[in-house]
Amino acid sequence: MATPWKDAIRKAASQHPRGIAGVAAQIGMPRSALSMLLSDSYPADPAAQLSRVLRWLGQSFVHCPHLAIQIGDGDCRSHRNRPQPSGNAPALRHWVACQDCALGQALAAQAESRAA
Repeated sequence: MATPWKDAIRKAASQHPRGIAGVAAQIGMPRSALSMLLSDSYPADPAAQLSRVLRWLGQSFVHCPHLAIQIGDGDCRSHRNRPQPSGNAPALRHWVACQDCALGQALAAQAESRAA
């Protein structure tokens, strides 16, 4: 599954002379760990490694109570701000959960205050 952070890491790797190994070194993690994160095959809980990657990308990392996983705050905001889905019950339940989520509301308020 493609995500914004994966796309950003792949873009950085394509521009780095050492590729994924160079990006992993900049982040401060083994190349193999970054490769496994990108392929969704990291054998342990990826939260700590993913948090390191997101910090390097300048994102913060939040726990989504609906998905029960860690996601980037930008992913949280974009999911919350998307139009209400129709014809897809799981997507609608997720959207409704986002609208009621205190964390999502706080992130939206934070983004609005930065824009003002």
